[in-house]
Amino acid sequence: VGLFDVASGLRIRTLTKNGGPVYAIDFSRDGKALALVTFDELRLWDPLAGKLLRVIATHQEQLTALALSPDGASAVTSARDGKLKLWDTSSGRELRAIETGTPVLWVALSPDGRTIAAPCLDGALRLYDAGTGKALKTLAGHAGIATSVAFSANGSLLASGSVDKAVKLWDPAAGNEVRSIDLGSVVSSVTFSPD
Repeated sequence: VGLFDVASGLRIRTLTKNGGPVYAIDFSRDGKALALVTFDELRLWDPLAGKLLRVIATHQEQLTALALSPDGASAVTSARDGKLKLWDTSSGRELRAIETGTPVLWVALSPDGRTIAAPCLDGALRLYDAGTGKALKTLAGHAGIATSVAFSANGSLLASGSVDKAVKLWDPAAGNEVRSIDLGSVVSSVTFSPD
């Protein structure tokens, strides 16, 4: 895994010991924590020092995604085993496991760390309470499987991309679709700019 200076484009650090292919990567908001997932491990790094802090064996099947909390104190992993797992990054302790009943393709954590968004292989886009694991809402509207999700910086919007070639914006609190944008090709990843 390479870390690059955005302004110059120069590589500033290479993180080794990654243990094979990397399936997902995420930074904390302040850039002081980095998490990545390999086939079945969550690896936590201090990117500034280039130091591997912790390796956590996570799921029984292949990991698909991860989301690091804004402060880097917790992480959510998703996997083909149909589970979401919430982790304490300082201790490596599993805080919660949420059974979705179907493989999870992507995961996003709201900026306040309270809501997990998970598009699943069965076509459902589900929202869960990170504190209790309780299912909150199922967002319906895509004509195909949602491939990725992202919360806006203030958490008032959730974006989802899909194989149906659309990006949808949702009000996660109400569970309503706000807008749909047809892009004309499969959407593999969505994100919001920080502002």
